[in-house]
Amino acid sequence: RAPSDLRRRKTGGEVGGEAGGAIRLGLTYRPPYDWPAMMGALATRRAADETVVNGVWTRRLRAAVDGADGSVTLRPAANGKAEVQARIGALKALPGVLARVRRVFDLAADPEAIARDLSADSLLQPLLQVRPGLRPAGDWIDVGEDAPSDRLVTRDGDLLARAERWRPWRAYGALYWTLSKELRHDRTG
Repeated sequence: RAPSDLRRRKTGGEVGGEAGGAIRLGLTYRPPYDWPAMMGALATRRAADETVVNGVWTRRLRAAVDGADGSVTLRPAANGKAEVQARIGALKALPGVLARVRRVFDLAADPEAIARDLSADSLLQPLLQVRPGLRPAGDWIDVGEDAPSDRLVTRDGDLLARAERWRPWRAYGALYWTLSKELRHDRTG
């Protein structure tokens, strides 16, 4: 729908005329995408304004942070699409909210480039084939100095030493590194 159509459909203080003021949008991403892993990561991080229920992520919006009160939800849809529903008090806040949703779910990632570069590591190469599409969950508000794909917060010395070879995909490499440790632990424990 054109932006002018959205602006004309104001109802009861919320923008949008369907489903009680909800705006439904489709956001694209490049497959593969490991949705269960992403939803699992978001469910365990215990952010005060976020929940994951039955594979649907919901974020409560606050005017002080997001420019409007309301909520936004995301659920996987057809391959290469995610369905977003926003209930938002001010349409002007929608682009910022969508940008944050894209960051949280890392929808701009290029999984082919990530797999190509990380496959050079003999430990990660088989894991990339077994679990394609792992992505790090992003923060709602980006306060880091590094690009999200290159962030690495760890005290694991082995991981730090190896991760320098993974630039600019260190955060992705760390996900697969963690998976490799879990698989090694499962085999020995």
